[in-house]
Amino acid sequence: MTMMEDGNLKTVEGQFLHELETEFGFTPVVARAVLRRSKDVLGGQELQEDPPRIGQMKVLVVASREPAGKPLSQCRIVPVKVTLDAGEEDLEVLGEGGTQALRRVILSRITTEAAEKGGYLTEADAARLLRCDVSTIKRDVRYYREMGVYLPLRGYMIGTGKGQTHKVRIVEWWVKGTPYTEIKMRTHHSLAAIQRYVDAFGRVAILARRGLSVLAIAQVANMSEPLAEQYLQLYHELDRPEYRDQIERVVHRIRVPKELKVVKKRGVM
Repeated sequence: MTMMEDGNLKTVEGQFLHELETEFGFTPVVARAVLRRSKDVLGGQELQEDPPRIGQMKVLVVASREPAGKPLSQCRIVPVKVTLDAGEEDLEVLGEGGTQALRRVILSRITTEAAEKGGYLTEADAARLLRCDVSTIKRDVRYYREMGVYLPLRGYMIGTGKGQTHKVRIVEWWVKGTPYTEIKMRTHHSLAAIQRYVDAFGRVAILARRGLSVLAIAQVANMSEPLAEQYLQLYHELDRPEYRDQIERVVHRIRVPKELKVVKKRGVM
C-alpha cells in the first residue's frame, strides 16, 4: 500500500499514523488498527471540534506565543473552552472547603485548560470569569506559588520560565508517597480529579516505554501536547529506584491494548 497523502500529515491523527508507518515499520492497515484500539482503551477520541459541555464556556484569550510587551489590541486572539462548573466535583470542594477553595480550584483549572489549548488568560480575564476583583486573583496566585505550583496566566508566563502546573505537581507529590487525602487537603482538588491526573500520568508512562513521541502520546492518551510533554518530563525525572514501585502501581491498573504492546522505537517485536 502507498504511504498516506501529504495533506493528511497536517492533522494530528495523520502525524501519528505517519510515525507508526515510518518509524515503527507498520503497514497502513496495522497503523490504523493500533490508533483505533489505543484510543478505545486509553481514552482517546476523534479530534473534532465539539461544542462546550454543560458547565463549560468558550472564551477568547491571547495566544500563548504572543511576546511580552505587545499591546493586547495587536495580539492574536484564540478561542478556548474552560470549565467553570465541574458538577459534583466542584460541589464536593465547596462543601468541604468553602467558596475560597472552590474559586482557587476553578482558577487553576481554567488557566490550565486555556494554556493547554494555546492561550493565556490574563488576571483580568480570570477575575471577570470568577466574578471577583484582580487583587483576589493575585492572592490566589501567591497561594499556589507557595506550594510550588504555577498558574499559567499571561502576566506570569510571558518572559518567564515554565514551572509545574497543579496537575503535574499533584502527580509528583503522589509518586513521592503523599497520600491522596493529604493532597486533597493541600490543594482542595477532589479525590476524583487527583485520581484522574495520576491515571493520565500512568498512560504517559506506558506510552513513553513504547518509545512514542510527545505528539503520539498526546494523541493516544487524549491530552494536549504541552500536558503530555510535562508528564513525560516528570516521568523521566522520577523513573528512579525509590519511586519505581509507586509508578508501577498506576501503570499496572491501566490496561494496554494488545496492538500497542509490540510498538518499539526502532521496529516491532
